[in-house]
Amino acid sequence: MSLLKEIADLNWQLIASLVLISAVVAYVGDVLGMKVGKRRVSLFGLRPRHTSSIITAVTGVTIALSTLVVLSFASSTVRSALLGMKIISRQMQELNVRLEESRRELRDSQGKLLESHEAMRAMEERLKAVEGRLSSASGELNRVRGRYEALSAKTSELEAKRSDLERQLVELTLQRKALEAEVAELKSKRDKLERELSQMRSGRIQVLAGELIYQLPYVGDRDPQEAIKVLLERGRANLAFRFGTRPEEVALVADQGDVSSAVDRLSRARGRKVLRLTASANAVTGQAVPCRIKVYDSVLVVRDREVLAAARFDGALSPVDAESALYAMLREVNQRVVRRGLLTDPLSGAVGGLSAAEFFDAVERMSNASGAFRVLVEAKGDTYTEGPLAVTVRVSDL
Repeated sequence: MSLLKEIADLNWQLIASLVLISAVVAYVGDVLGMKVGKRRVSLFGLRPRHTSSIITAVTGVTIALSTLVVLSFASSTVRSALLGMKIISRQMQELNVRLEESRRELRDSQGKLLESHEAMRAMEERLKAVEGRLSSASGELNRVRGRYEALSAKTSELEAKRSDLERQLVELTLQRKALEAEVAELKSKRDKLERELSQMRSGRIQVLAGELIYQLPYVGDRDPQEAIKVLLERGRANLAFRFGTRPEEVALVADQGDVSSAVDRLSRARGRKVLRLTASANAVTGQAVPCRIKVYDSVLVVRDREVLAAARFDGALSPVDAESALYAMLREVNQRVVRRGLLTDPLSGAVGGLSAAEFFDAVERMSNASGAFRVLVEAKGDTYTEGPLAVTVRVSDL
């Protein structure tokens, strides 16, 4: 099938043209040769037979040239081959040289490719070794990461402990400073006690630190400076009566800050106030008494005849039990009025008193009761914040 296809693809027109031209030229040459032979024409002085041969040769040459001419006009490829055969031959030589160079380069490339394959195999082996080391390093990295996480947790725990220790250190530092301040204060108190002890050895203490010297109600109807002056004069007179001397011989040294504060507060006072004069340190006979002045609001705390405590008993008590019961009721009264705001004595903490006669009279009636009885502790008169509270004890049968 391929042979038939190639035969069908031939240029039959060109072949027919060449056959026709060759036939025509041969025929013309034959006719011409016969005429030359019959006429015995001689060319160049040759014999007719030789002349006929020459004409036959010329005819063959003409056929060949005609064939070439027809092929040249019919095919550009043939024309290019006829006209540029040397160029084509030279180009073919050059192409052969290039082909040889290309083959040599191909061989070199194949050698390099082989080397590259070998290098690639070496690289693959190195890559496998690196991957093995990487896998080992990954395992080591995981172990290190685990240790790092454990160390991080430990570090966080240590950091928390460090913060806690720092906080404790700050607290201990503050406590140390506070203790140092307390030690300094205790040293100061010790020095003060030593001085007071020395004073006690050299003389008799007449006024105790914190002792109430005098208190004065203030309603706002006098000048604040005048009220403080009266407070100091009466306090001096009270101490002079205790010392058994004249008021002029008693020296009171009031804290000027307390004086200024008291004057300022009294000048703005609304309602009833009370001024208290207390000793700020122990004082012996003949020594100036340091004192402080404080201002308090004064309100009605207890009304006259108000029942402050009550108790019921089913029968007579022994004197000891009666004294204990009455003491308990008076303590209850003391706590109740203090909660209401009644000022206590700075030294004893008492808010008032019951005369010994009234106390033992009540004890006797509680001991001699013939049946059930009730005991009432009542206020005797209105009592304001400054006190003192006066009470009476009523024992009645039920």
